[in-house]
Amino acid sequence: MMDRDSLLKTDYADKRAEIRMDFESIRLPFFGSRLSDQAGFEYILQDISGNGLRIALPKWIVGREHLKTDERINLPLPFRFDNRCYTEGKIVWSRWDDAVQGMTHGVLMDGPRAVHYPVYVHLGGDTIHVEFSEPFEHLLKNLIKDAVFLKKGILVYLDHLIPYFTRLGGRSREEYDELKSVLLRDMRRHVVTHLEQLTSLYDQLNSGDSDTKTFYQFLNLETFRESVRSEVFSDVLITAMEADTVTPYLDAIKTLEQKQYSNYNTLVMLYIHA
Repeated sequence: MMDRDSLLKTDYADKRAEIRMDFESIRLPFFGSRLSDQAGFEYILQDISGNGLRIALPKWIVGREHLKTDERINLPLPFRFDNRCYTEGKIVWSRWDDAVQGMTHGVLMDGPRAVHYPVYVHLGGDTIHVEFSEPFEHLLKNLIKDAVFLKKGILVYLDHLIPYFTRLGGRSREEYDELKSVLLRDMRRHVVTHLEQLTSLYDQLNSGDSDTKTFYQFLNLETFRESVRSEVFSDVLITAMEADTVTPYLDAIKTLEQKQYSNYNTLVMLYIHA
């Protein structure tokens, strides 16, 4: 097997030296993000080898971004290689795939790091499997509870951000009122709606009438995916306000969104293996 340094110098398209394991049973999208601007995107995991992944961004997924070779991305679904966990990597090749009707990308995972949830996608021997180091039901409840608190945190930052625009923006009162009503309030409305959906889901899971098995019967993954999708468009707000001083607030929101992506990705793996 080639070492990681050697692979960095290789033409990657179809030239990884490890055995590939196709994820035929996984056709649900995961969340990822571009590190340069934290823009979120959805992707399909196609295969995994000892040093990298192949992901696809087909036309039918909702959140698509144009990813470029050499761009760094975050895929908050921990991949365990050689007892180390990776969630970040670099795109090393890109090409159109007629079979998936979308772009496919090879990703070299690097920079091992600690992860938030004890769930790992692991390549061992001739199989790919998902490891859980916590009781299944306990992990599920923590995931849904964390989703609620993360969305509450986003709402808190947004509520602080809205009046902040009034003080810092170099626009007239009329322009601000229009911006607030059309853009900011619309963002807040989406956050509140998603918070209500997540809270309802958490209440259902913790009701005396629900257990893990029945929970998966009424869990709608598409609704859950929508509820963790970003509602705050940082680039639009920065352009509209013409003020870089709002960046720390927006970065804090994006940090919470990254945690929500990890939350959703972990729930998908629990759902698949339920």
